[in-house]
Amino acid sequence: MKPLMDLIFASEKRMNLLLILYDGRKEITALTESLDTTRTALLPQMKILNEKHLIRRVDDSYELTTLGKLIVDRMLPLTEMATLLSCEWDYLGTHYLDFIPPDLLRRIDELGECYVVETTLPELFDVNEEMLQKARESKFYYEVTSSIHPHFGKIFSELTAEGVNISLIISRSLHEKLIKDNREEFQAILGNSGITLYVYPGSFEFISFTLADHTILLRLLTQEGYYDNKQIMFAKGNAHQWGEEFFEYYKARSERIR
Repeated sequence: MKPLMDLIFASEKRMNLLLILYDGRKEITALTESLDTTRTALLPQMKILNEKHLIRRVDDSYELTTLGKLIVDRMLPLTEMATLLSCEWDYLGTHYLDFIPPDLLRRIDELGECYVVETTLPELFDVNEEMLQKARESKFYYEVTSSIHPHFGKIFSELTAEGVNISLIISRSLHEKLIKDNREEFQAILGNSGITLYVYPGSFEFISFTLADHTILLRLLTQEGYYDNKQIMFAKGNAHQWGEEFFEYYKARSERIR
């Protein structure tokens, strides 16, 4: 198996060639353009793949063999995962991710593009306006959180007035804090028909998760358990489906407050 792995992954050109041919037969000119290379540079790589029965020539075109298709079927999940993780490798590698249910963690590549948002000290308690706009457009806002914005009552009231349905899961400690320090605002959101509120019996191993439209915003703890001033956003891909499953996982373990 190792020689075959070396054959594919030791050459970025060979790997990309297989991935391009997965979409179907291509002429040599189209391949050189896609790979930004010359015919002279590409032909030796194609000869290697052809000798290993992963591609075959049809006139002046090339296509994957049955074996080639089997190999690329197995390659795609790995390349998709690598693409996702490479976008913000340092952030994901230094922050705690084990709170994600195992099935969803294996499918984290479904989240699509990602980028880190770094807030300055004066912006630390600002609302993420991009997420609020997504909520206004999609008319729903899901959040699982152990912290809440100081003006949460006003923000949620404005969103529901615009027709946004809010589903909120809070930690037990945050629930107790709101009852003690923000009872009036807390009672107001409980009485708001546009807000569904749940309490999780324990604590979260992250700061917050937010879903609106096809965008997810995560505020994570570092591997050492600290919070920094960075947030990571995922967009496109299957972020909506993944996010709904994440929310349902915590909802199923929470108690609704009426």
